[in-house]
Amino acid sequence: MDKNNNKQITGFFDKEVAEEFKLYKELYSLPTKHSFIRDTPNPFFIYCQKRRFFIILFIYTHRYEIYVAPKLHSKFVITEKDTLSQNSNYEKMMLKLTDKKENNKYNFSNGNYTIDICSPLLNHLSPQIFNDLPLNNSLFQQAIYSLPSGGVKIYDMRESIIEAVQRIANKELKGASIGEARPIMHFENHYYTSDNKYHSHEGIAFTCYLSHSSNDFFNKRSEKTEGILVDINSINDNLFCHGIERLTFLKGKEIHKNKYIDPNTIETEASQSIKYRIAIHNYIMKPIFNFVFRKSKIKNIIYNEIKQSTIDNKPIKYLDVSCGEDRSLFNINEKLPKNSIIIGNDVSLVSLKILTEYKILKKIKNIFLTNHAAPDLPYTDNYFDISICKNSLHHMRDYNEICKTIVHLIRVTKNKIIILDCEDPKHTGRVSKLLNKYYINFLKDTGRNFLLGEEFKKLFEEEEIKNIINQKGMKIKLDQIHTNFADFLIAIIN
Repeated sequence: MDKNNNKQITGFFDKEVAEEFKLYKELYSLPTKHSFIRDTPNPFFIYCQKRRFFIILFIYTHRYEIYVAPKLHSKFVITEKDTLSQNSNYEKMMLKLTDKKENNKYNFSNGNYTIDICSPLLNHLSPQIFNDLPLNNSLFQQAIYSLPSGGVKIYDMRESIIEAVQRIANKELKGASIGEARPIMHFENHYYTSDNKYHSHEGIAFTCYLSHSSNDFFNKRSEKTEGILVDINSINDNLFCHGIERLTFLKGKEIHKNKYIDPNTIETEASQSIKYRIAIHNYIMKPIFNFVFRKSKIKNIIYNEIKQSTIDNKPIKYLDVSCGEDRSLFNINEKLPKNSIIIGNDVSLVSLKILTEYKILKKIKNIFLTNHAAPDLPYTDNYFDISICKNSLHHMRDYNEICKTIVHLIRVTKNKIIILDCEDPKHTGRVSKLLNKYYINFLKDTGRNFLLGEEFKKLFEEEEIKNIINQKGMKIKLDQIHTNFADFLIAIIN
């Protein structure tokens, strides 16, 4: 078939979203599953054209449960002679799947079309509506499951992939705490119609974590939420209505079983409960701290290390593994060579939302945000040229997580890793103690596992860390920096 025959419906931002999808494939080494659908019904073809990019979510809990939406799979056989009344409720529902310019006659190729109807919608519609339909075959129903999914917005606004994940999850689970969005698979669906039109439909599947405190959400949720939590091992994958959902379920189940990590929900939920305090801190308190304590010393050290690695002025790939809501990510962008790619990662979706709003305001296109726990980074090996981990190690829940974070940083970075953390405030002076109390009491900071200088040094003598440094032929330089507000421990690995 001639792919050029098709006049594609394009959005204002489809090129940017396509570039972000391409980045995700490389960043996570995502496997791609292709499907080819011949003789695609025209209404469904138009529906997929308008939603060129889509997201599917595998939402799980710590109790090996998965969130699914029970649906009714309804198959109708309709011929070209069949017409539907313009005033019919069913007609209005069908128009959502068709171009508004089309007339009342639906031209389904081969006379067959399958449509999925959510059970609350089916219960809401009057049975008389279906009795009046001019169908050759009667409606039959089979109970099946569906995963949360939706299209990425490309028309009236530019929506990032992580924003689309948040929106789709919140639509299904409004009020629940979702985090740890991990891409697991890439899809390309190729559609062909009987009149020689072609269109591709691209998607990414994610696993997302539903926090402990959200488990009681299902006992007090609104009537609009139709989904349920079911045991992962009790679901037959054949009960999913679409092949891509079945593949997402199988891949998600495999990852959940073989590489399960319970994310730091204390950290993520703390940030969600104090978003207004974070705004006060960013716009009022932080500028005051920067002026009073002259934090330029730390910034200059970081900038100099980056400058040494970008002498040739070639574009690089840069990772801030726990960026928080700090705008230093955008300051770093100004120091890097043109066309560099910057990944800002944080376990808190609230922090990422703040950065996203600023990114949109400044129209910055080369900064991308991801949502992962630092001890379990899913990025491709050696993807980044430079990675930084600043003031994050003390947020890890134990010594083992600190070690895992460093190992992952070294694994995903090929040139230079910068690790910087505040030394234990209990041992470094009055000002440091007061600042720590401010972060704990006002910002509900959960970081407690501070290290002393000797403990920081011993950290890099751990066998797993030493082995990966030696395997990559890297060297480590340790230092301690004294400032008028805190003492900092720094490690440069390159």
